[in-house]
Amino acid sequence: RGQRVEIAEVELALLEQPDVKEAVVVAQPTEQEDVRLVAYVVARAGHSLQDSVVLTAVSKTLPGYMVPSVVVTLDELPVTSTGKVDARSLPLPEMQTRQTSETYVAPIDSLERVLVRIWEECLQVTPVGTHDKFLALGGSSLTALQVFRRIEVELGKKLPLNVMMEAETITELAQEIRREDYPPPWPSLVPLQAGGSLPPLYCVHGLGGHVMIYHQFASLLGPDQPVYGLRAQGLDGVTPPLISIEEMATQYVREIRTFQPEGPYYLSGFSLGGKIAFEMACQLQAQGAQIALVAPLDATVTPLLPGSRGEPSSFDDVKAESRAASHWQEIRKRSLPAGFLYLMRLIGRLWRFQVVKRIQRLTGRPAEIDDPSISPERRVKIAADSAAKRYKFKPYQGSVVLFRTEQMKMERADPVPVWQGWVSGSVDLIEIPGDHETMLHSPHVEVFANKMTDLLDEIHAQAHL
Repeated sequence: RGQRVEIAEVELALLEQPDVKEAVVVAQPTEQEDVRLVAYVVARAGHSLQDSVVLTAVSKTLPGYMVPSVVVTLDELPVTSTGKVDARSLPLPEMQTRQTSETYVAPIDSLERVLVRIWEECLQVTPVGTHDKFLALGGSSLTALQVFRRIEVELGKKLPLNVMMEAETITELAQEIRREDYPPPWPSLVPLQAGGSLPPLYCVHGLGGHVMIYHQFASLLGPDQPVYGLRAQGLDGVTPPLISIEEMATQYVREIRTFQPEGPYYLSGFSLGGKIAFEMACQLQAQGAQIALVAPLDATVTPLLPGSRGEPSSFDDVKAESRAASHWQEIRKRSLPAGFLYLMRLIGRLWRFQVVKRIQRLTGRPAEIDDPSISPERRVKIAADSAAKRYKFKPYQGSVVLFRTEQMKMERADPVPVWQGWVSGSVDLIEIPGDHETMLHSPHVEVFANKMTDLLDEIHAQAHL
């Protein structure tokens, strides 16, 4: 799912449990074309292991995406003649069986029964009650896509991915499917935690366009803090992706001002979302609105000086040199006529590539986002990446709070002086644990949420002085 997993770290976390004698973890493909982590464990003599207890224990030390989906208890691990674990002899895990609790609610009609079966098969969990929440069962954006593909095939309903945020249970999903006017409009504003009396915090999507990444973070801010996500247009496969940061910010500002006509506004965003949040603050300020907070999260893009052109990164230079060397070696390996033909074809490909790039620079619209063979998620990502590269910062009359991970601190220079060039007020830096991939997952998201809560409390207290 795009996350870097160190198998050795997962096995070490399992071996730290007092009742676990041996452990091995493998990445196993599923029937739904997903990949899950499966842990095989052997209990110490005289001890027994419960799957739920083991998973709960390791989830306290590992980020969520590194916690195994399934734990299989064996009497002993199969080994080869050399004494190594024989991964090919490990048994395939059966579907995970949950204990039926008092809150379990059975499906009431044929539609709910079909949806329960689809969830159980995609999530590899049984039984699923109609009031069980998708994310609480281990669901992810990738699993949601698998569920929706099955719904489209079996029920003939094409659903956008946002439904899993708004209809978290089987009962709510069935109600959405029964609606005669489905599919509903595709707003960017998504409630992550709608309750509470405090001013809402708006979290802008990253490069992928989804806001499910903020789900755990929103729940940790407390029941009195409303949190709303701003997802990218185009994820529904119907509306076209937006192709500039300015367009995105304009749409998101329009939606939050419809929902909350007056400030103060609290804006944040992960990675690319930090840049969009900054542009939103500039546009809101131009409209005379009050901005209480602009807080980019691990924003990695460095603003350029006004009127300057970006130079290619050293990584891009290395890739270009590597490709050129590879093509030259290919030409030298061939005979003279064959090498000449290869060179002519290469020049033709390069010319077409440059023409496409020239059109993209003039129109600002990557050709790939109009390709129906590419998934909506991929088209949104291509459009967002192009928008990020073309965006130019503008002066902002206010302050900014930057959240930076430990990894970003080690890999990049101090961002404060660069941001200070665009900001008239202060630029404060808050360090948080983890890296770009783990900051919104346990255990780092708890620390991040605590620091965001402290920051919000401080701003609220100052507002009442």
